Amino acid sequence: GVPNKYLVEYPIGNRVLDTGWRGSLSNDGSPLYPGGISGAGSDTVYNMFSSLTQDTLRVTVIGPDPNTGWNYDVRCRTPRLADGEVCSSSGAGVDEDCPSTACAFASFSPNISTTVCCQSGVLARIYVSSSGGWSSSGSRYFCTEQPDGTLCENNDAICLSDACVKGVCASSKLATNEVCTVDNDCMVGSCGYAS
Repeated sequence: GVPNKYLVEYPIGNRVLDTGWRGSLSNDGSPLYPGGISGAGSDTVYNMFSSLTQDTLRVTVIGPDPNTGWNYDVRCRTPRLADGEVCSSSGAGVDEDCPSTACAFASFSPNISTTVCCQSGVLARIYVSSSGGWSSSGSRYFCTEQPDGTLCENNDAICLSDACVKGVCASSKLATNEVCTVDNDCMVGSCGYAS
């Protein structure tokens, strides 16, 4: 469809969302849409702002065609669960009941089958294999920014430190001549035998 741009302000005067031009990618490059098309016409944006003392927000829709039809919904979301509580993501990493809507595995362990509300609000999508003990092979979502000691196999993205060493999140990668298990454990990215 014909692209439009949505701007949301809360409180009025403080822009909390600029969707960019949303619509048919066939319009990308047109001078009517400076900056290009940022995505498809429909989208959902969560957690734009937390309610303050003001009870008014402003939504402005901008588009070059006065005959374009558009609609939007703004609604308050009151989470029913707390961070760390068990949630149900239906495989998509999202549960509306979580404060950030992010729902995933808290650690990289095939023995843990429950997902929890992610405190970080950010997910890492990681491929797992049934040969590693998972019920089936495929991508799974994991909470990121996990503390030291969290099981991570060799996936740095799970760890707050961005360092997964010997299967757990650690404060940093191993230095040269420290005992390692796999290349990912090491600062230099190579694990080998010392002579």
